[in-house]
Amino acid sequence: MGVRNIIAVDANQKRLDLAKQLGAAEAVNISQTADSVAAVKAVTGGLGVEMAFQVTGSPKAASMLWNYVRRGGSLCELGFFVNNGETSYNPHLDICNKEIKVIGSWTYASKNWLQACDFLKECTLRGIPITSIISHRYSIDKLTEAFEKNISMEGCKIIYQIEH
Repeated sequence: MGVRNIIAVDANQKRLDLAKQLGAAEAVNISQTADSVAAVKAVTGGLGVEMAFQVTGSPKAASMLWNYVRRGGSLCELGFFVNNGETSYNPHLDICNKEIKVIGSWTYASKNWLQACDFLKECTLRGIPITSIISHRYSIDKLTEAFEKNISMEGCKIIYQIEH
């Protein structure tokens, strides 16, 4: 849990408020900021971020993310669990010239479950309200409705509850 100075960037103010509640140092609303790249760079002393995670599943967000990363930084793309369309970037300017390390993630190994459980436990012990990311709860018979809510991107984390 040694991450500091998290900058949340999103067009959804509710998600940004949640990010701040969970410990983000800064929040940049791209729908209310004329130049989100300049806003992020202002927070980082003009350098850009050391590590960026693209978790939205938005092709537009994926195209913008390269601009936030500093020279020698890293980018992790894990927001596309379905094919939401193509994105564009310039391999020379966005990766090679800036010497950015790019990491893609599709799934996880079983050992990652234990790490995730340890992380959630640590958050709880530190008083971080991690369960506040759960925006909707559905019973298993409402599976279609839950998927529709998820695809609409109205929710944050949606869980299915199996009742005994």
